[in-house]
Amino acid sequence: MRFLGRGRDLHSELKAARHRPREGFTRTLANELRASSGQRRGRDLRLAFAGILSATLLVILAAVGGIGYAKQGGGSKKASPAAVQYKFTLCHLPPGNPGNRHSITVGSEQAVEAHLRNHSGDHPGEC
Repeated sequence: MRFLGRGRDLHSELKAARHRPREGFTRTLANELRASSGQRRGRDLRLAFAGILSATLLVILAAVGGIGYAKQGGGSKKASPAAVQYKFTLCHLPPGNPGNRHSITVGSEQAVEAHLRNHSGDHPGEC
């Protein structure tokens, strides 16, 4: 509290007594800061370029992959060998039109039983 009345004078005294760095040190430090900011800017630009290039390649590959997928018709429509192995053929007589009999295939024994239960003229095997 004894410095309360000398606030302005104390500030001037401390400022005058403060250690001053050499002029060469200040200049060297300023030059290093300028050089490092240039390196940082270059690094940031390279990183931005790499990100843009990666995104562009991703879009191109997605487009080409999408075309290839579309050529397949959205996926394979062929039945797997296991699915073909367990297909059952029935001779189907449409209700009200028995002259239009034709063979159909179903995928399980339960489907065969249900179909034969609902269509009395149908029978297992080809027509």
